[in-house]
Amino acid sequence: MRLNKTVGLLAGTTALTLSGFCFGNADETNTDALAQIAELKAELAQMRAQNGDNWLTEQRADQIRGIVQDVLADAETRASLQGSGATSGYSADSGFFISSADGTFRLNVNGLAQFRWILNGSTKAGTTVGGTTYHDRWGFEVRRARLDFSGVFASDWRYMFQIQYGSPFGNSSNQLNFAANAANPANVNVLEAYIEKDIEMMGSTFSVRGGQFKAPFLREWLVDDSDQLAVDRSILSYYFYQGYSTGLQIGYSADAFRLALAYTNGISTPVQQNGLGSYDTSWLSNPTRYSFAGRGEFKLGGNWADFDNFNSRPGTESGAMVGLAGFYQVYNDVAQGADGVGVGGATADVTVNFGGASLFAAFIWENENVNGGGTANPWGAMVQAGYFLSDDFEVFGRYSYANGNSVTTPGAIYGTESTYLSLATVGVNYFFSANVKLTADFGWSFNDLGSTFGNFTTTGFQAANVSNQYAIRTQLQLTF
Repeated sequence: MRLNKTVGLLAGTTALTLSGFCFGNADETNTDALAQIAELKAELAQMRAQNGDNWLTEQRADQIRGIVQDVLADAETRASLQGSGATSGYSADSGFFISSADGTFRLNVNGLAQFRWILNGSTKAGTTVGGTTYHDRWGFEVRRARLDFSGVFASDWRYMFQIQYGSPFGNSSNQLNFAANAANPANVNVLEAYIEKDIEMMGSTFSVRGGQFKAPFLREWLVDDSDQLAVDRSILSYYFYQGYSTGLQIGYSADAFRLALAYTNGISTPVQQNGLGSYDTSWLSNPTRYSFAGRGEFKLGGNWADFDNFNSRPGTESGAMVGLAGFYQVYNDVAQGADGVGVGGATADVTVNFGGASLFAAFIWENENVNGGGTANPWGAMVQAGYFLSDDFEVFGRYSYANGNSVTTPGAIYGTESTYLSLATVGVNYFFSANVKLTADFGWSFNDLGSTFGNFTTTGFQAANVSNQYAIRTQLQLTF
């Protein structure tokens, strides 16, 4: 038995040494295996010194043989992966990824989670409005839980697919519902879903996109949910926002400017009170006869990536960007009685980054030829600014104003009451890391929100004709 044990020990130790030597030189990631081998050798030497010839048992010999087999199997797996050249891992820019060796196929997986606590109240709590008594309300919610799948295939095709728990629109709360419609959007939603490719035309490179995406109009809506300054976008943005559109877009980008033009099934407008644009539409449910939108952005300094969010972190480059955009569309009979209604709009905005402070301002105007021959020209403006008191702590403020400018023409689908928005918000951001952010803010409405602006309940405000309404919001955000 002593001979068998000795032979087993020598075989096991020799195999461990050889495998550790060979595969350790082949790949630096075998450091853990080499450490285990060294630890085992030390243990064997100690046992030999303490027990003489009785130091090796059958149980210990079996354990050694098992470790040898594990090391050999791991080395074989690594050799197989090296042969294919496939890579995987995590990067700050792309999130989790899987890529072929030549990069012609790549899958990026990113995520977003936003958990909130909101209190809505008013100094006039207890007031009866329309037979209903207004009460303060508060509670928790998971505002968004989203997964993004993006990447490239066949070298030069790009794709994006987003799926989200939580309504992407400001006028609905989360509820278990998988069938989207204008009045009750689904709780589990497919947001952006498109493919894109660069093509050469007239000596320049253009991008062509097809699918469902955000049409090129309001900048605040184009900036991702995770990159807002406050807990959520302004009510002004949700009132005029373009939603998600189904169609085609062509884009061009240079060092100092970039352009995007889209032809789609339609974008969301105030003229359709609960309209979602052409979100989740087919050719048969297209609500417009035609719809065009375009946006141009002009960079006066900095990098394009610096304008992907509204936070200008300390140490980043200073710069400025000016944006101009417009759209025009005509509804058909699918659009809830808006057949023949023409809607056009324009916006201008400016973003300035100071490398530790930021400033953003926007103006929006629309013209609507409503049913009955009347017209309406709703407009609004907002300004917001942020300032970092330290590398991780930011204070911010925002003010939004809008004039609904509704018409009183009988049968007009837009409404019968002129409503004004006047809302101020102040708050703080604390960045625990690049992926975890805590936001707290306080918003105060100086006017009765009414049904025009108060139906955006996900912002923390209620649809009630009660002035001095306020919202206290806290949000913990995780991204990867």
